[in-house]
Amino acid sequence: EVMPYDYSYVNDPMDNVGDDDNNSDEEYVPPKPKRNKPSLKQTPTKRKDKRSFKNVAYDVLKKEMRPLPAKDIIAIALRDDLFSTTGKTPEHTLASVLYKDIQKGDPSVFVKLNLKPVAFALREWNCHTSDST
Repeated sequence: EVMPYDYSYVNDPMDNVGDDDNNSDEEYVPPKPKRNKPSLKQTPTKRKDKRSFKNVAYDVLKKEMRPLPAKDIIAIALRDDLFSTTGKTPEHTLASVLYKDIQKGDPSVFVKLNLKPVAFALREWNCHTSDST
């Protein structure tokens, strides 16, 4: 008599159906197509309410009519609501902006006075300084 063939050792693809290890009970979801994020050039931020450090410094110096260190310029500007900031050291930023403006090729409206602490004045005042850079 012929013995029937034993298929028990052959892997049946249906054996794994429903196993937790296979994650087969989760439905296949194709990945979402990537959307292009708008670039910064497409959505410009409006800065009409923000004033530049140079404009603020010019207005403060013009109003006070005396040379001032960057720290005092910032204090007066904040007191008079000429601008607002969330930065931790706006006086350092102002000093950096004014130094760069003075050092560039064109004559700046500002001059740096060698005082302690370093003060800034308007060139139109004709303040004498031994080093304007």
